[in-house]
Amino acid sequence: MSEPVFVHPNAVFTNDLVPRAAHKKRPDEFLPTLVEWGATIGANATIVCGTTIGAHAFVAAGAVVTRDVPPYALVAGNPARRLGWVCACGERLGPGLSCGCGRSYRRAGSEAAGLAPTAGAADLPPTSYGAAVSRGSRGALHAPG
Repeated sequence: MSEPVFVHPNAVFTNDLVPRAAHKKRPDEFLPTLVEWGATIGANATIVCGTTIGAHAFVAAGAVVTRDVPPYALVAGNPARRLGWVCACGERLGPGLSCGCGRSYRRAGSEAAGLAPTAGAADLPPTSYGAAVSRGSRGALHAPG
C-alpha cells in the first residue's frame, strides 16, 4: 500500500474477475488494484481487482467498489456510487468545494478526474500521484488479494 493509506478491518481486495476452482491462475495473471496516496477504505468494504482508488478518496464501510473511484470522492453502497467529495482532512465538502480547515478544491476536468487542490494544500504531495499501489509500478507493492 502507498503511505499513507488507511484500510479499516475486514476490507477485502479481490485479485481475479473470473475465479474458477479448476483453472488456477499464476500471480502475473492477477489484475492489480491501485490505492493512491491518502485514500481511506472503510471496514468490510470489497475492492474488486482492476480498479483504482484515487488520492484522498473515501470508500465507506461495506461499499463494493466495482469501478474506479476519483480523487477526493466519497463512495458508498453496492455497487459503490459517488455521494459527494471529501477534503484531505476527511471532512465532507459542500457545493463550494471548500473546507473549514482552509483547503479548497476545483474539478480536475471530467467526473472521473475528481478534484484538484487549489488552496491550503502545501502539506499534500504533488497532484500527479500516479499508481501508488501496483505490481512493481514505481517501486510500489501489489495490493493484497
